[in-house]
Amino acid sequence: MVYPPNAVIPTGRLLVNLYVWDTTAGLYRLNPAAAQATAMGVTFYHSNNGSQAGVSTALPLAPPYSFNGYHAGLHAVTGTCTLVGSPGAATGQAVVYVPGNNQQAQVNLYLR
Repeated sequence: MVYPPNAVIPTGRLLVNLYVWDTTAGLYRLNPAAAQATAMGVTFYHSNNGSQAGVSTALPLAPPYSFNGYHAGLHAVTGTCTLVGSPGAATGQAVVYVPGNNQQAQVNLYLR
């Protein structure tokens, strides 16, 4: 008997959607396009040989953001976005579980 029947893959994927508070319209904007923002990005934190490492994205990449091939487990995610015409940056953070075996987790990060 062989268990598990398939090889265990210790990495997974994460998809991050941004909901950015638009102060002028009074509502959340889902994954604003790069043309709608003066600054936008997501940082995904993971362990690298016992030390914290971050993988950052920034313009011109547009959401949703995808992080592939990182170890399964709990990870911190932070986001920031400044919409055109809005004063100041909207920020947010979350802790999300990334499953193994190449499965994908999804997090909706609300920035305000």
